[in-house]
Amino acid sequence: VDEYQDTNFAQYLILKKLTEKHRNLCVVGDDSQSIYAFRGAKIENILNFKKDYPECRIFRLERNYRSTANIVNAANSLIAKNENRIPKTCVAVGEEGEKIRLLKSWSEQDEAVTIASEIVDRMQSDHAQYQDFAILYRTNSQSRALEEALRKRNLPYMIYSGNSFFDRAEVKDMMAYLKLVVNVNDDESFKRIVNTPARGIGETSLNALAAMAFDLKCSLFKAAYSEKFADYGLKQAAVAKIRSFCEMIDGFAAKEASTDADELALGISNASGLHAFFKNDPSIEAQSRASNVEELINSVTHFIEEQRDSYLRDLMSEGQAEEDSEVEYPVFTLGAFLENISLLSNVDVDDEEDTNNKIALMTVHSAKGLEFPYVFVAGLEENIFPSGGMLASPADIEEERRLFYVAMTRAKKAVSLSFANTRMRNGKHESNSPSRFIKEIDTKYIANPLKNDSFSGEDSRDFDDFGGFGSRGFGSGRFSRDSNNSSNFGSGRFSGVSGFGANRFGSGSGSSGRFGGNSGGASSGRPGGGSSTANKYGMGGSNPYGSSGSVRYERKPVSTPRPSDTASKIEALRNRPLPPKISDADFVPAPMSDFKVGQRIEHNRFGQGKILEITGSVPDLKAKIAFDHYGDKVLLLKYAKMRLV
Repeated sequence: VDEYQDTNFAQYLILKKLTEKHRNLCVVGDDSQSIYAFRGAKIENILNFKKDYPECRIFRLERNYRSTANIVNAANSLIAKNENRIPKTCVAVGEEGEKIRLLKSWSEQDEAVTIASEIVDRMQSDHAQYQDFAILYRTNSQSRALEEALRKRNLPYMIYSGNSFFDRAEVKDMMAYLKLVVNVNDDESFKRIVNTPARGIGETSLNALAAMAFDLKCSLFKAAYSEKFADYGLKQAAVAKIRSFCEMIDGFAAKEASTDADELALGISNASGLHAFFKNDPSIEAQSRASNVEELINSVTHFIEEQRDSYLRDLMSEGQAEEDSEVEYPVFTLGAFLENISLLSNVDVDDEEDTNNKIALMTVHSAKGLEFPYVFVAGLEENIFPSGGMLASPADIEEERRLFYVAMTRAKKAVSLSFANTRMRNGKHESNSPSRFIKEIDTKYIANPLKNDSFSGEDSRDFDDFGGFGSRGFGSGRFSRDSNNSSNFGSGRFSGVSGFGANRFGSGSGSSGRFGGNSGGASSGRPGGGSSTANKYGMGGSNPYGSSGSVRYERKPVSTPRPSDTASKIEALRNRPLPPKISDADFVPAPMSDFKVGQRIEHNRFGQGKILEITGSVPDLKAKIAFDHYGDKVLLLKYAKMRLV
């Protein structure tokens, strides 16, 4: 029997019965790779094999021919924390190899960009192929941000043993709701969701509605309001159900032009009942689908944050706002979001010459039995890996630890473990400490060990070991104390701002409030005015990157800080000679982790000054600075272009 650690209780009983007389049985298995308890696998089957068959001989296969010594030893130090295991020590036959690397990011967007950049860097330095890389994650819904980052880089990828995020049925269903709200005449979307989840609208009724729409030369949505339904055999009860659905869509469609996409999408998700339909089903498959719907709504929120960040930066570049300005933002509509998704989906990431040469994305469960030269494990935070649903008992934790062991041992040459400070879940930004499993690895096998358990406290501003937090892509520069090298893949308009690249963390205004955070992803460019054009959804164009019909980019009043109300101080400041203007081309900002109270700094606009105090929490730290020529100012550090002097 192969993979004996994955056998369930029924299979165990069958084997017991089959071997009751002759006792001839050979099994092969690794208890450290027993990861299918959710399917009914019982690790006790292999742990108790010696008890069930006391006359058996055990052969320990302890030589590892796949991974380097550092990877094997790191995995050994981890799995040794499990109490319920068969003692063994794997030894690598190969070279010592690289130490495990930790990748520390602010958000899942920054994490995805960092991993994409690491892959590009590794391909250049090691002459590796796309197929040499695997990105592993705990749950399917985590693939969205990773897919988006790879697409923006035109890096070909494949979802192993599954579908790409936007090809998953539940995501298509939710997208159909959003499309129908933006364009009620979208018949394909109408047909997909009018009875999803079930509303008692049968195929016979829909066929009759389609026949009526054909004769009336109108959309299915408009045909639902026709009074000729009796002529087509539609019963009053069926018509009432169809119209109830249409009225729900109509209600949201009326708000589409005046409501931000995230607020509208959340309302549609709740009113449709789609998310609740999956959430109320306790099965693992249904919970995974619910997570995918949640992740789609999260993506709308990220889109809004990106657009607001871009809008604020445009105002700043034109001198209409400062870092600490309060800004009233225009509406960024659902139509704009759909257009953005359309643009992203149309990016061709396929290599026609070699369809197998692609980066592999998959859950850790899907990765079992596979191997890759380079492995990235994403989302290594508490409540994600280990999963929040697997913290109930020591047995659950041991199962998750075995799963992490499997993830690490997929790699031949190098393992990178990634975690983020904040991650959007259920439409809200959540901060979890790095996974306990990272801390269980012997630090002598890690190139840049953790200094403490989380981002909080003094260590949250000390990122030297991680080389800064530039996203190194999408027009962003990478800046750290060790290096000022730029790994840009496109010249973003605000490259390297505050040492964090163009991957920003929201507007800081908190005006949204609905999702409890201000974190955002890479700035996506300046929404422009222009003519409304038709797009693939059959609606007016809403491209935030060019011609825009849905994004209204009208200017609203911007409040700026008042100068000191002490007249004498104002006069004194006016009479001081102003500092020379610092050229942006020569100015390299320091990451906000560098700044501490009492330090002398130089701002690209206000010149030199002294930091009086730092308040708030990452990523919304604020510094009160006494500038030599401009007096006291309070600046948001994530936007401030400053360096130490």
